[in-house]
Amino acid sequence: MTSAGSLRISRTLETNATAYSRSLYLDQGLVNTTWSEGKTSYTRTYFCSYPDKACVVDTLASTKPAASTTYYFDTLRTPEIASVSCYDDNTLLYRGQAEASGMTYEILARIVSDGPVSCSAATVGNATLTASGKRQTLVWTGETEYNIDAGTKAAGYSFKGPDPHAAALKSLTTATKVGLARLLSSHLRDFTALFDGFSLDIGQKVDNERSTDELVAAYQTGEGNPYLEWLTFSLGRFLCVYRPHYSQSIV
Repeated sequence: MTSAGSLRISRTLETNATAYSRSLYLDQGLVNTTWSEGKTSYTRTYFCSYPDKACVVDTLASTKPAASTTYYFDTLRTPEIASVSCYDDNTLLYRGQAEASGMTYEILARIVSDGPVSCSAATVGNATLTASGKRQTLVWTGETEYNIDAGTKAAGYSFKGPDPHAAALKSLTTATKVGLARLLSSHLRDFTALFDGFSLDIGQKVDNERSTDELVAAYQTGEGNPYLEWLTFSLGRFLCVYRPHYSQSIV
């Protein structure tokens, strides 16, 4: 299966980054990254809200960064079947086809920030968003023209539904209007209702101080803490909850 591509975030460091940490919260469906650049600390949180059909990357700096941040799509496709343009000053429109003359899809990505945001289409076929605020919240939504109800003789087995733009724009407009706090709470209610159906206790002692590779190395020395088995079980449960549930609505 080929993906639609990747969302990239690029910025020039003010100084060497330190205290870098990246965590996956299995019981909340959140990814969290923290780091520091000199006296400025950063927190970046990623999640997808299934009820809102939207994904979010929220970056918060302790002080306003001196350098701006650039957001763009790596389409993994040729310009003939995929391109990124400026929908407006703070929104990217990524539109393409799965293959030449294939299914059409569209992804819209919008930045909400306390600082200036601009969109540039200087690069042919791949526009970029630039933001320089202390808080930058990128929200993106996606839709396709796929319609399972059109898989009939009457529809010519086309599986083709309406153009995806209107549905993607409606989801984006609603998601950015309700705001970050509402999107996060909606996601947490939805995710934990599925994830918290049961729990496993095999005598594990939670170890948040060591990285995964350190836990694996320690396990081989016979320490006897079944935390690694519990962590593996929890990861499997996370994937069973997250991937089928969220892939239904997010391209």
